[in-house]
Amino acid sequence: MSKNYTLTQSFVDVPYTSNRDDRTDKWSDSGTKNQVIANSNEGTMYFAKDQTEHIILTGSWFNEDPEVNPLHLIKEDGKWKLNNTEDILIGYMNGPKFLNSNKDIVFPDQGLEVGTAPYAGNHIRVASIDDENNITWTQVSEKQTFYHCIAVHDIDNNGLNDIFAVSFDEFFIWKQTDEKVFEQTNVINAGRMSAIGIADLDGDSEPEMILGSYVAAYGYKAEFTVYSDNLEELTTANELTPIFTYLLEDQSMGVESFKFDDFDSNGFNDIIVSTESGSDRKILIFMNDGDYNFRKTTTIDMPLAKLSHGGYELIDVDKDGDKDLILSGTTGSEYTNSNGNLTLQNLIYINDSGNFSKYDIPIVVDGEYWYQSYTRPFEIDGELVFVNFQSQNMPELQITEISPTIEKAAKYKLSLTADSSKNTLEAHSDSVLSGTLNFNAGENIIILDGQAKNYRGLEGDDTYFVSQLLPKSGKVSITDTEGTNIIQIPYNTYVDKTLFTKNAARLTLEDGREITINSADKFSYNVGGNVTDGTAGVDLTYTEFARSFGVADILDSSGAQTGVISDMYII
Repeated sequence: MSKNYTLTQSFVDVPYTSNRDDRTDKWSDSGTKNQVIANSNEGTMYFAKDQTEHIILTGSWFNEDPEVNPLHLIKEDGKWKLNNTEDILIGYMNGPKFLNSNKDIVFPDQGLEVGTAPYAGNHIRVASIDDENNITWTQVSEKQTFYHCIAVHDIDNNGLNDIFAVSFDEFFIWKQTDEKVFEQTNVINAGRMSAIGIADLDGDSEPEMILGSYVAAYGYKAEFTVYSDNLEELTTANELTPIFTYLLEDQSMGVESFKFDDFDSNGFNDIIVSTESGSDRKILIFMNDGDYNFRKTTTIDMPLAKLSHGGYELIDVDKDGDKDLILSGTTGSEYTNSNGNLTLQNLIYINDSGNFSKYDIPIVVDGEYWYQSYTRPFEIDGELVFVNFQSQNMPELQITEISPTIEKAAKYKLSLTADSSKNTLEAHSDSVLSGTLNFNAGENIIILDGQAKNYRGLEGDDTYFVSQLLPKSGKVSITDTEGTNIIQIPYNTYVDKTLFTKNAARLTLEDGREITINSADKFSYNVGGNVTDGTAGVDLTYTEFARSFGVADILDSSGAQTGVISDMYII
């Protein structure tokens, strides 16, 4: 299989004085000594400004006490280098956001390294990059507390975005009265609020506010609520008018953050709700039918992380006009295999009209990526790029940028269940006869029902009907190199597994029925049709047929590939 990604690597030495004896030890398969990378996860920000690419790496970088200095990296001549170790102490980040088009970034510092539970917390700051690639840090908050989630919105319509934050017991608003000049307008007692989002949810171009609460405790329930869009006069919690409330099925989970997009293109923003409980994290997707009617359609388990939070992005990776969901990953989760290779397909969920399914073509990145490793998706020049950070030996930091080639969604998708409205074919004999069955030069409909082990067409355009009419455990082959020929697999045919090369295919149907197609690349394929009753089905090329089973670029393959989609029905 040809590689379906490209990568570039940079190695950066960072200034570092060890304060623990184990800091220079190599990471091992069985050890978790140096958590110097994984804790920086969601606080890491990539962006381009004035034709320069930047990375700000924050969070528990060296896992020191109490907090650490963020690293500012820039790219020169295609390689990352350390621009500065920022002279500011920052703790763990949850969901930094761009404040404006100038790429000023709002960092909500939870201060996980300060004190003991329930944590003293820290501050909200804005990082601004000047023409010399220096960062100016503007402290927005006055109170030091556990800022758990933020939102950005121009509440007073003065052209400058304001900042909203929740910290469990309190709700804050800072109005931006002048460029990066903030005035705290109020502190609202909102009660165990852990997440905030602002978006237009009813299609009237006026944004609503949505608040989520943490795991059920202290008399509070784990839920999220949509409030009215009269935000300009918001000063007290009593002015929050609830419109829609959803109680989480699992009250041990807490709401961590929200994101919004119109996934099914019906004109209304849908809601992504990320939840957490310890290292257990899930994404819940709610479709918006309008009139505040929300339906939960998808639940996705996120890869485990050292800390409870995990990032994700919305990027149109298959270029079909809608946003797909891309997760982040850390060492020890399903996004690495037993060899330490990245298995990036486990982080990609493709959107099909609001229905999300894991990408079905393996993207296995050669190399070892389990050394305190963390991978984040970013959209760079309109394309998905995974950026992996790891350090096998401090103080060397390895940055790997991986650009995957994402195939468009398969033209045909199999089903987990049969179509109950249609019949399922069954064999009429118990065994396959020996020998070869040769057909004449006409346009034949050739039904594989066990009359021979080898089916051979001659001249003419033939249709081979491949189904469960073949006896159980029957093994047959098809050879036909003349004419324009079709392999037809009718509805309700169960496909157990498949094997493809660039010029041959083997289909294994239910109960061990095995069909080998020689010169498979010369055939066209019809799935779901039935020539005997006039059902049309879907016509596919050999490449499209293989893609339906999760095999990409089969004509460029150098060996055999097993279909990653199996145990499903043609319907």
